[in-house]
Amino acid sequence: MEEKIFLEDFSILYVCLGQKYGMLEKRAFEDAIFLRDIGGKPKILCNKNSLIYNRAKENDIDVIEYKKKVTSNFDFNYYFFLRKKLKEHTFDLVHCYGLRYIWALAFVLRKYPKVGLLLTLNKIYSTSFRKPLYQLLLRRLDTIFCFSDRMKEMLAEWLPIHRWKLKKIGAGVDFISVKPRQKIDDEVRRVGAVIPIDFDKEEQVETLINAFNPLLSSEHTLELFLYSEVPWSQMPSKNLIVDMLHARGIDYKVFLKEKTSYNEVMKSLDVFIGISNEPLDLSLIHALARQIPSVVPRNGFSEDMWLKKSKPFETYFWKDSRELKDKCLKILNNYQDFANKIERLSNNIVQDHSLSEYVNTLSFHYNKIYSTRRKTVPLNQANPQ
Repeated sequence: MEEKIFLEDFSILYVCLGQKYGMLEKRAFEDAIFLRDIGGKPKILCNKNSLIYNRAKENDIDVIEYKKKVTSNFDFNYYFFLRKKLKEHTFDLVHCYGLRYIWALAFVLRKYPKVGLLLTLNKIYSTSFRKPLYQLLLRRLDTIFCFSDRMKEMLAEWLPIHRWKLKKIGAGVDFISVKPRQKIDDEVRRVGAVIPIDFDKEEQVETLINAFNPLLSSEHTLELFLYSEVPWSQMPSKNLIVDMLHARGIDYKVFLKEKTSYNEVMKSLDVFIGISNEPLDLSLIHALARQIPSVVPRNGFSEDMWLKKSKPFETYFWKDSRELKDKCLKILNNYQDFANKIERLSNNIVQDHSLSEYVNTLSFHYNKIYSTRRKTVPLNQANPQ
């Protein structure tokens, strides 16, 4: 009889060494929280004092600190660090977030054949991975998660890996009481953007602010809002944003607010501006789920959804403030058309990217990989010294 497996008995190492707090870092943190909350034993391997490190410490998640930066695909310091830690700790699975960190990990885990290895990706790299060593290490991977059908297709062409190992998984969004945007005075349109904590490069800020000036000079009556992911006092870009708004004489027309939750932000907006160039941006998922006409950076994920879903939002080149302004005006001038298109799309977004769907998919593959490796690996190979 097949052994029954309970996720709450699992010990999983989450490897996430990114310095930012983008989609991969958020997903690694939330996955560890999920395992902890059901009684499992997660640990996060991350850089000391990184954003995910601080979030893990604040929420009592065990961390393994790596004090250096992984500088290449085959970083020797990172490799020997992994060897040491995998001798000190026992894990059922290792889940890695980001391609750079997988190679040394896959090499070390060849000595631990009972330990399953998963990878979550949110971007495509230009590097070729057809060399024999890469192919050998990719065979050690059990599953690669990605967030869209388009990315899955691209990964199948780009990585020398079996297609059955590539799995689409949703964004894992907890859509608490998802409701359409509130009915707001038709005479005033509220336009807003969520500012990531790592949004600190001058060209990024300039693209957004330079689009605001002509928007405020248009025939539409607008209120503009910038929501920060953390209190504005902790935002590295605060002074840069305030100075640019002041220099253009619009500082009194743009309101700076803190994002308490996506639900609170989205329910009061008429138009959402996406500024993250990540292939999957959580802000866009929340905006579309709440039926808010949106304009977002053009990338593989947004283009794929744009084409498949009858162009329900607009896209722009993320450094082009003129195109951003033009696309915002297009939405404002044809507001009801965009609102109708997104209303038809909203239910699909909630279904594809809901937390329940994500958890079910993740749990299924955790269990499957764990069970498969226990059945296929001889006992005398299970625990190398």
